[in-house]
Amino acid sequence: QKDCSQLIILSPFDCFCSNTTASDGSTEYTILCDSQASSHTNFSVLNLIQVTEIDPNVIETQFIKYISIQNQLLGSLSKQLINTNLRLLTLEMKNDSIQSISSLSLSNLIYLKELRVNGNPIKSIDFSVFGKLESLEVVDLSENSLESVSLNVGKKMNVREINLNQNYLIDLICDLGDFPFLVNINLGNNLIQTISSKTFFNLTQLTTLNLESNRITKIEPHAFNGLIN
Repeated sequence: QKDCSQLIILSPFDCFCSNTTASDGSTEYTILCDSQASSHTNFSVLNLIQVTEIDPNVIETQFIKYISIQNQLLGSLSKQLINTNLRLLTLEMKNDSIQSISSLSLSNLIYLKELRVNGNPIKSIDFSVFGKLESLEVVDLSENSLESVSLNVGKKMNVREINLNQNYLIDLICDLGDFPFLVNINLGNNLIQTISSKTFFNLTQLTTLNLESNRITKIEPHAFNGLIN
């Protein structure tokens, strides 16, 4: 086993790490990168500057389950963010000035279950960029600047929760047919005016639909047909 003091990650962020021992005796690592991370005292310091990749020869990458990168200047995510088949379960990128996300940047995260990208100036996104994330269950894009969203992936996804709260979405004219297992969708605090008859069609697993604090003036006939829960 290794503790955080034995880890070296070549990167220009100030990052902190904690490790815990799992029930099977393996060591699980949590790495947090934050420009204000110096205020955290319960972590071992890794004097890093920018996360661009994690070298599999440096640490036992399969034991890293969660990475949070906050308050940075990442810009557009056009290259692979992590250049290994990391068994990462949760990736959080908050207030990182991210403007766009490409499918390449996430392509190796095949085990990822939760993706949280909040507080960034992203104006549009195509959910097809998540197409290779077959284990993905939660997509949180709340508190961004989204004006348009394409929910067409081209194949069925296992996503259970989508959070688009606090954006600038006006109309939902696309359908959620690629998300048959969707349980929770949060569309609150947007500028939505029209609810299309296709948007929520046949989402038989959906139990929570949040449309509060929008500007809805039109709901098309049969807009909520099939929402049996």
